[in-house]
Amino acid sequence: SGGLEKRDLDVIGMVNSLAVKDNALYASRSNRVFVFEVKEDGNLVKRKEIKTSGCDQIRVSENMLFTGENGKVNIYDITDPFNPVKKYKVPLSMNVVDLEVWNEYLFVFHDKWFSSSKFAMFKFLDDAAPVKTDEIKLSCSDPEFVSDSQNIYLGCRNGQKKIEFNENEKLVVKSIG
Repeated sequence: SGGLEKRDLDVIGMVNSLAVKDNALYASRSNRVFVFEVKEDGNLVKRKEIKTSGCDQIRVSENMLFTGENGKVNIYDITDPFNPVKKYKVPLSMNVVDLEVWNEYLFVFHDKWFSSSKFAMFKFLDDAAPVKTDEIKLSCSDPEFVSDSQNIYLGCRNGQKKIEFNENEKLVVKSIG
């Protein structure tokens, strides 16, 4: 019948995050990111596993796969979607809770046991690792990024925040609800 069935993901257990590029499905599960090929009939074929360090969040943007891990974001080239090649490591002081790729920026919310949250912004420069442009302390329960073509937001249990930055690429966070 085709389509994604629960049995297809039973081979890896609980999944934290999913991302798709063309007919490749990426599924994170703590210490691994699994790469599946989605066949025309909807069946999944596991093609590769990437060893990670506590990966709870993944994102795909163009030909890049981002894995939010313990104390870092790893960035993989997925020009060949079934054979990710690690390209960059973005070190962080704490574990990634959520991340978002928006235009030429990487936004990361990272935290240590829900006590000392930080929000960081990195900018992509040509063919080089992203460069941190700003980082601020920010309290946010259950953070989740949401974006559209013109804005990026950080949803928190204690209210939504709109993310802006000034001409010096310093973060400005405005409560909107």
